[in-house]
Amino acid sequence: MTPEERIEFNELKRKVSENPFSGEVNNLSRRKVPFVYGGAVAADGSAVKLPDGWTSSLPGSTGRFTVTHNLGHTNYSVVANANVTAFSASRVTLADISDKSANSFEVNLYDCIVSGSNAEVNQPFLFVLVTIPVV
Repeated sequence: MTPEERIEFNELKRKVSENPFSGEVNNLSRRKVPFVYGGAVAADGSAVKLPDGWTSSLPGSTGRFTVTHNLGHTNYSVVANANVTAFSASRVTLADISDKSANSFEVNLYDCIVSGSNAEVNQPFLFVLVTIPVV
């Protein structure tokens, strides 16, 4: 990294630390460093807390949520988990990430019953997205 690039990079880091949900985050995430985003989505698909410019929805199918972002690339990994409020010894909710694209990803939630029957379910969930630097 040249001295000029380092100065520009440090200025972006400062802006992001002052406001982590600012548009500057996208400029920083395109650099050769990883960046972490996080969010929370309600059971009806509405956003509880997302980075600026991101949206969430439940487009029609039970348990299939879409999170739309503005990264513009697929160099990222997502982990999600159901934010379960009522626990039962016979149930576990699993989250699966699918249909990852340059501007969105899908989270599928399944209510896994010990008897072996699985059903998609609408539950609130949390996610963490980490950009993967391209070297």
